[in-house]
Amino acid sequence: MLPKIELFIPQFPSSIGLAFIGLFIILTIGYVFSLILLPESSIIQRIITMLGLGLGINAALFIILGIFMIFTTFNAIIIQFTFLLIAFIILSRRSYVLHIDFRMKVGNIKIPKYNFATIIMITITIGFIFFILYPLIVTPVIEWDSLVYGINYAKVIFENSGIPLIAGPSIGKEMSFNYPPGHQVLVAYLFNLTNDPDEFYYRFLASIVVIGVILATYELSKALLCNQYQSLLAVITLCGIIILYWDQTENYNIYITFFSTSSMLFIIKALSLEFEDEKMKNFNIIITLFCSFAGLISYIGVPLIGMMIIMHLIIFRRISFKRLIYHLLLSLIIMSPFYMRNLLLLGNPFYPMLGIGKYLDQTLYKSAIQHFKNYFILTNINIDYLIKSCLWVPALFYLITFTTNDLSKLKLRDSEYYWLRILLYSYPLLIPLAAFLFHAPFPRYFLMAYPIFTVLLSKILPLNSIKQSLMEKIISTIILLAIIGFSVLTITSSKSVVIFEDKVDYIVTHYEDAVIWKWINVNTQENDVIATYEIREYYINRKIMLLDGYTAIPLYKMADINEALEYLHQHGVKYVLSVPWASPQDIRMPPAYDWLIITKYFGNHSLLPPVYIAPNGATIYSIKSMSEEELFKTFSKYNLVPPLKKLKLNITILNITQPPSGRIYLPIPCDYARGQIHVWVNSSNKLVSIELWEGIINLNVINWWEKYNVKSRSPPLSIGLGAKNPELIWNIDKGGYLTLMIVAWEPIAHPFNVTVNIEFYNKWEIRQNNSRGEINA
Repeated sequence: MLPKIELFIPQFPSSIGLAFIGLFIILTIGYVFSLILLPESSIIQRIITMLGLGLGINAALFIILGIFMIFTTFNAIIIQFTFLLIAFIILSRRSYVLHIDFRMKVGNIKIPKYNFATIIMITITIGFIFFILYPLIVTPVIEWDSLVYGINYAKVIFENSGIPLIAGPSIGKEMSFNYPPGHQVLVAYLFNLTNDPDEFYYRFLASIVVIGVILATYELSKALLCNQYQSLLAVITLCGIIILYWDQTENYNIYITFFSTSSMLFIIKALSLEFEDEKMKNFNIIITLFCSFAGLISYIGVPLIGMMIIMHLIIFRRISFKRLIYHLLLSLIIMSPFYMRNLLLLGNPFYPMLGIGKYLDQTLYKSAIQHFKNYFILTNINIDYLIKSCLWVPALFYLITFTTNDLSKLKLRDSEYYWLRILLYSYPLLIPLAAFLFHAPFPRYFLMAYPIFTVLLSKILPLNSIKQSLMEKIISTIILLAIIGFSVLTITSSKSVVIFEDKVDYIVTHYEDAVIWKWINVNTQENDVIATYEIREYYINRKIMLLDGYTAIPLYKMADINEALEYLHQHGVKYVLSVPWASPQDIRMPPAYDWLIITKYFGNHSLLPPVYIAPNGATIYSIKSMSEEELFKTFSKYNLVPPLKKLKLNITILNITQPPSGRIYLPIPCDYARGQIHVWVNSSNKLVSIELWEGIINLNVINWWEKYNVKSRSPPLSIGLGAKNPELIWNIDKGGYLTLMIVAWEPIAHPFNVTVNIEFYNKWEIRQNNSRGEINA
């Protein structure tokens, strides 16, 4: 299923002006240093270098402040202006060059003239860019990883004035809060300036980077193909891919894509110059900086250093080996502070890779690894996943064929460094391919490879070119139409403009779990701790204790439920949150769920009573016992019956519905999945049926059997419409709201009462009772 871009009425924070000031300072630093390295440059290249150097230099500085836990607004501004002062001192020696350069450019400004075809392509490009930036700028953050360690990581850095030591085996923040925080510290800087950890600033900064990726792709196409139409087609195709990946534009992948594409652009520029050209030397410095900055964004960015090394190997005969060493030392200086921090504090610079490092319980770490393997099984049957995962195959083909056939113009003899050239231009694809095959099967990794892929696809223009075979043109056309077609379908699937009361209401349209996040924020105290496997923490405004984390390790050694509850109480836990993706109903459930003693008692009113159940089965349990009367009172507010382990209810069969029926609205916790519900009815000698329907079916709904799905029925229709005192056993497939309906199948003159007995069994109780022969599955 393709993702939908939903329109949203903008809700900007009141302190947005300060964020613009912060962005101005960041870009000013980048602009000044770009003047030092590239005194003469085109406008687009200037924007690219300004953005890349501004983001990278500031990220490196903020990470150092974060490591020493002194990342405050004052310290950040002091170190920024110190670097600006140094840069202006260097520039003062070159001021005459800049002055002449400025005068020359102002005097040569001309308004370009475009033909009709070019105007059409520019219009399409602008339209695509709008549909990329609009949802990114105005809609709340919804991407899974962003909620886990993107915006959430930035928020924690802001709250702690640095990068705190949070480590352990949890698949949530304990593992991911030790990933390189390059883009998170930039967002935390905006948080510091505005004193507001609003997720808008996360999206705001990412939207600037998206523009940088588009500009870098345009310049890369011009450098390789030298054709206006091809460059515009490359940008349009890239925009189509970004729309398919639009949820990834707000996280680290877009930053890696920017630095990867910009590095490739400057490599092309450098290889097209004379070997001892001063500008080439400056290009080499920029390439080294950009590749190093990528290593501050994510572990997957570290291998980009290989692009710089390969470039040096290609020109090795003309450049001393010493120069390569200097560039590697520069890269090491930039990246080493954070990786040294991980090595010293955690025992692994790439924590928690390979399961090496402190605070890692190996049993729980294996549970996390199994979760990722299960995730692959789930997503492997998703068409959206398959499309994104298979797009790298034609990308690799185009990279190799292009390298083989079309790079002679870069002043390299056809036979010179053939394999190095193939490796260089395939490198942005090989990195994510290796991560996809050997680390985790996430198609988002491939985003960094697609800018150069779209450049090569755009070679289809002009259509009458004799440089491409007919088969290559056909394949290119099919791929282009598929990418642009799917992106247009994504756009046209957008919903109408709507107004939501708050961000969580919008997020519910993407994650049904968000209903219970909002319940927690409204119905619990600020100092309450929530224990959970849920890792999407950002919108939950309470302290979280991760049940697969370092603090929870002792729970897995406990065999007594009361001891476990006392342990939770000692850590301030008041509630336990269970969500469908980490429960028996989902294949992604971490194995640790089955190993934890408290999960076996979810729903027991004297130990872990449910106090709220969301429509999708997400459940919040109290660690304080509650009486049955208290639970009935609690759930009556939602017109629901509490899912007690044993229920005995008297209901009235009303003849106001056709056929006459009585109804019980049951909320099923996601933790009851793979368990059973047993229902038997004393029908007062009447013919009735027991029917379980998905959802809440109100009494005023007519012909409900045409609008809702029936889960189970007793007796089966093949036997008869009704029976006296029927019984029903249903294997629960997932949590959520059900309507238990007792339907009368004989004429009645007056309402009558029946007694309904309901029993719930979780999967552990099923196994135990089956071993005793008490339950027939």
